[in-house]
Amino acid sequence: MSQPPVVEDWTYGPARWIGVGLVVALSAVGLSWSLSSSRATPAGAAISTPKPEQVKSVAKPDAPAAQRSEAKPKAGGPIVTELPAAPAPAGAPAQPESPPPAVPVAANPPAKINVNTASIAELESLPGVGPKLAQRILDDRAKNGSYKSLKDLDRVSGIGTKTLERLAPLITFD
Repeated sequence: MSQPPVVEDWTYGPARWIGVGLVVALSAVGLSWSLSSSRATPAGAAISTPKPEQVKSVAKPDAPAAQRSEAKPKAGGPIVTELPAAPAPAGAPAQPESPPPAVPVAANPPAKINVNTASIAELESLPGVGPKLAQRILDDRAKNGSYKSLKDLDRVSGIGTKTLERLAPLITFD
């Protein structure tokens, strides 16, 4: 009696342990990177939380000045909450305070395609109409005459209600 062939994949033997080792090593690197403070602060700087007297108090903007307390610089230096605006280069035009109002642009709707006079190329420009369907439309038009409405276009093989709904705003029968 013969035994079935043994099929080994990467989950058996030393390849499994190499994969485990790589996953552990990459996890350790990712963890140490996310915990390192060198990404957020310059080298040698310590991360510290501000002291309560360095933090601005939250007061109503219309409160008298005596009730509002502003953060004062301490020995460690001022607390920067906003960066100053960069000066404009010499000779550059001054930028307005706010962006100009948006001017609505009238969208030009695409011209409707007359299915009674359209060529194959024009019919193919319609969504869902390929070369074969365009040829069937032309053949049906030659055989049965011009189309009067969407209902007439429904007689073409390959055009159903969904295609008619898609084409209705894009075609005309004049």
